[in-house]
Amino acid sequence: MGILAGDSGSPGFWNFFSSDLKFSPHPEDMMIDGHPVMNIEHADDGAIFSGLNGLQAHLDTFARWTSRKGLTVNISKTKVMGFGRLSDPLPVFTLHGHALEWTHQHKYLGVHVTSCRADIFSDHFDHKAKVALKVTNVTFTLLNYLGDLPPREGLILYNSRVDPHLTHGAEVALGVSPASMALLEDVQVKFLRRLLHVQKRSMRTPLFTETGTLPIPFRRARFALQFLSRLVTMEDHRFPRWCLQENVDLWQRDRRCWLGDLVIVLRNIGFARADTGLDGLTSPEGVRRLLHDLPILANKLVTDEIMASTRLDLVRGRVERTRSGRVTADPLVFRSYLLLRIPAHRIALTRLLTSNHALGIERGRWLRINGTSVTVPRSFRICRCCRDDVEDECHVLFICADTTLQEMRDDFLADIWKCYPALRCRSSSPKELLHTLLTYSDLLARLGRYVYDVLKHVDNIPMYIHPGVTAQL
Repeated sequence: MGILAGDSGSPGFWNFFSSDLKFSPHPEDMMIDGHPVMNIEHADDGAIFSGLNGLQAHLDTFARWTSRKGLTVNISKTKVMGFGRLSDPLPVFTLHGHALEWTHQHKYLGVHVTSCRADIFSDHFDHKAKVALKVTNVTFTLLNYLGDLPPREGLILYNSRVDPHLTHGAEVALGVSPASMALLEDVQVKFLRRLLHVQKRSMRTPLFTETGTLPIPFRRARFALQFLSRLVTMEDHRFPRWCLQENVDLWQRDRRCWLGDLVIVLRNIGFARADTGLDGLTSPEGVRRLLHDLPILANKLVTDEIMASTRLDLVRGRVERTRSGRVTADPLVFRSYLLLRIPAHRIALTRLLTSNHALGIERGRWLRINGTSVTVPRSFRICRCCRDDVEDECHVLFICADTTLQEMRDDFLADIWKCYPALRCRSSSPKELLHTLLTYSDLLARLGRYVYDVLKHVDNIPMYIHPGVTAQL
């Protein structure tokens, strides 16, 4: 069987053509909210559900219908899958006199389903993660021939080529298993790390705070909630509405179901138990409230991780000025410094803010004191240039007494004061000054060049290792 591919009207005409396909109810048929459900069709892709005897009866009905319509069934693509306890040997089902092949995994409408694991969608996550990873690798391999990929354009490619795979089937395959969700998260993180040019063991939080990208668990939960919002407003005679009511019945009997899995997913990303009760999930107002609170929870998660990390001091308390001139403290926004045209300057500024540089404050976190597993204390991560203070970001940019750094600093600040004299007295600390400069789009190019020059100068000087400390990692 088949439809005319590429013709927008073809699926609709096929629905008219197959509207006379009727199955007689069988005692073994699946019941959903009191209604027998024997088959589903999406254009020429169909599925039949029943028990051992009922399935063969429906296959015979289907065979007679296809013969009457002059259709040929692709036997090699027609499979039998069983859920639950099966007999040994397996029963034989026939269609048009041909025995059908049994399988424990199959793809229907792009969603991979397996009958040999507790999570029937585990193969779907495996497959989509591999496809998304392949697209990611191909994208960045092409850059060897095309040059640098700016973050803004990179996110366009991500949203159009990678994200559809990471979110495919999110309305149904909810990702209750942490291992399955981790497969998708790893691909998202890998793409963003390569886009921002940060190291493989960099923190994940800055990947989202700098690009404004929503973490995959939240994004998939949003699709599921949007699907639920349509279900709760459907008429009672619609098939999806029957499924929702059946889910409610299963959940109330403490049985596994889609609605129960959705509750697990929502609680995993931070929703309170009171927000994920039956009333909140089955009323339009409750679902709208969950959709409204979802980005708030994502912001809270990111903010909490920033506040708890000693590596993200430069992004703590930062604000961003939007194109409209509005200042926002939202942690999940695309940062304007990522629009810098010179890749080396943009990458240097990105690595400085996300703690992916080679300064002593960061490298000291990967060093161990001789003969111990203790990391180098912060006070021992001395500046290699002046050996007078801890070598952190603000020190090398605005404090270090090294002659070369002082000359760079004087030239940089002279350019800044010339453009905005009021900034000379506006900031009370180096960190506050850096945050202020990041909100002026016309100063970002000069700031990026200054950060690049400073980090390059520091990298050319061997790191100072305090006596009693040795590099192990």
